[in-house]
Formats: sequence, structure tokens, C-alpha cells
Amino acid sequence: SASLVLKKMPKRGGKRKKSRTHKETTEGVETSTGQKIPKSFIIKRGKVPNLIKEVVHDMREVMYPNTAMKLKESDKAKLKDYIKDASSFEVTHMMIFSATEKNNYVRFVKLPDGPTLTFNIQSFCTHKDVQNAQKKPKAFGRTLASPLLLLNGFNNFDTTGLNEE
Repeated sequence: SASLVLKKMPKRGGKRKKSRTHKETTEGVETSTGQKIPKSFIIKRGKVPNLIKEVVHDMREVMYPNTAMKLKESDKAKLKDYIKDASSFEVTHMMIFSATEKNNYVRFVKLPDGPTLTFNIQSFCTHKDVQNAQKKPKAFGRTLASPLLLLNGFNNFDTTGLNEE
């Protein structure tokens, strides 16, 4: 007697997924340490001078790989709206530039519950100022290099509460 062997035909029209070329990505996780990579929004609030707008753009360039480069700001958007959107995009930090008639300010916000630090901007320069001061200007672009933190002028820091060893 002959035995009948039935083979399953492949599914027609169903969703097929390539298992070899579409590997799961670990979005938002740094592979070497396993910690999440901080992401940021850099925005301006209110009416700010054009130079502060340039500084906002320059800061986005500096923080490029992990910031929203083309974030559109509207006058109608409240800070609550940015915070709500930040949670859906896994944003951990915000830099907010604002200005009054007398001073310019920058606020650093750690989301969702972290501290908020406000600083008065006493002086600044844009990347165009730096390029004009150089003899051989280098290209300023998305170089994927880590941002450099310069702490200059903190010599008036009160160290009475710190332990010195």
C-alpha cells in the first residue's frame, strides 16, 4: 500500500519576516555598558534674539547623534507638551534657552522628575565667530564626536562645605 505524504504549502499573502537580515535592534541601549544613551531636546522659549537662535542650532549640532535636530517649536506649545512628547521619544534631558530684556538664560532639565538648573548666560560665541577667528577654519559639521565640556570661570567657587583630602 502506498502512503500519502502531505506537505504544508507556504502561507500566501501572510506577513513574512526575514530572520537572517532583520535582526532585533537594541534601540536606546549602549552595547558596551548596557545603560541607556541619554537623549535630549534643545529648545528656545519665548522671543529670543537671533544670536540665541544660532546658539540653539549650534548646540543641536554639538549634541547631534542623540538630539532632535529638526525639532519644530511653536509659540502655542507649552512646556508640558514638550515633556509629554519627551516621554514617548525616550528623551532624558532638555536644554531650554530663554531671554529677557536684560539677560539670556539656559535651563537644564532632567526628565521626568530630575532637578532643573538655571544659568545666566554672561557671554557666548557662535560657531561662525570661532571660524572667523581661525586662520585655517575647519569644517563644522556632524562629526559624531563627544561634546567637550568647558568649565571656565569657576574660580569663585565656595569650598567651605567640601572635605579636602
